[in-house]
Amino acid sequence: MVTISNTYLPSLKRWTELTLEEQEKARRLRMEKLDNAARKLSAGIEDLVASDRWKDYLAFQGRFHHYSFSNTLLIMLQRPNVTQVASYNTWQRMNRYVMKGEGGISIFVPILVKGKASKEVQIFEPEVQGFDEKELPGEEVDIEHLVGFKIGYVFDVSQTDGEPIPPDPVSLLQGNDEGLFEALKVFAEDELKMEVQEAGKDVLPGKVNGDCQYLADGLPSIIRIKGSNPSLMKAKTMIHELGHALLHGEMEYKQHTSRSLQELEAESVAFTVLHAFGVDSGEYSFGYLAGWGNGEDAVKAIQSSGERIRKAAHRIIAWLEEREDAFYPNKGYAEAV
Repeated sequence: MVTISNTYLPSLKRWTELTLEEQEKARRLRMEKLDNAARKLSAGIEDLVASDRWKDYLAFQGRFHHYSFSNTLLIMLQRPNVTQVASYNTWQRMNRYVMKGEGGISIFVPILVKGKASKEVQIFEPEVQGFDEKELPGEEVDIEHLVGFKIGYVFDVSQTDGEPIPPDPVSLLQGNDEGLFEALKVFAEDELKMEVQEAGKDVLPGKVNGDCQYLADGLPSIIRIKGSNPSLMKAKTMIHELGHALLHGEMEYKQHTSRSLQELEAESVAFTVLHAFGVDSGEYSFGYLAGWGNGEDAVKAIQSSGERIRKAAHRIIAWLEEREDAFYPNKGYAEAV
């Protein structure tokens, strides 16, 4: 068992030093914190979705093209820290310009040729045993044929200047985690028998802050965390990936997207655990979760998955509080018990 240095407050008793009455009081406090976190999470998403900040951000994002998997991979290989890309002309329409000396990011652009095609009309004629289906030539319509690809160029927002852009409602958490990340590593290793690795931007590029990997037998095996992030952000990401490991099987995880229920549950676990230790991760979590559905859908999904989120968060919190070298990063808990 690893002891976390510079974590305990002098006035705080460890779990084994608490009386039975104090332990029961601590458990009640823990459940109250779980309930409070659920209410705060829903309210935070609702407030953000109703704000002008969110509406401006969505309107801005809606003007960008969504790139294919192949082009996304090409972009990430050329510029791993990319955040938002668009063509030269698209940036101009948004009153931003590409700065002098900036090189473009190569992508494949489809070559489409317009042409005529016959629109088939299906006719159904009743027969004794059913229907007789016939296809007759219909009117000609204009369509576009894909005849090949050419190389085009896009530019990241960091390569442009001009009118301010709406701030991203999702921003990395800053600050000291007071040893929480190291404590969570021990939880992953001791409780879940998982390995934790801190990876570079070449392994976790762009906005990817961490991931969870599974063994051939489907059990969670390795959690990778972007090592360059601030310590508090690493701790939040660690809890997020632990949420995946506790709640989601290999196929669920491999099929998840940024807007999936799995992501919503994992991020809700992260918010709940941090809330229990006096850290408000709303600066990251509210925007992250608001992007799921239309915001209202996110709140409904959180309520529907509430018990799953609660159980996963409780398992992490209880382990941090009740182990021999318990983790107590804030004075509020000490004063309450």
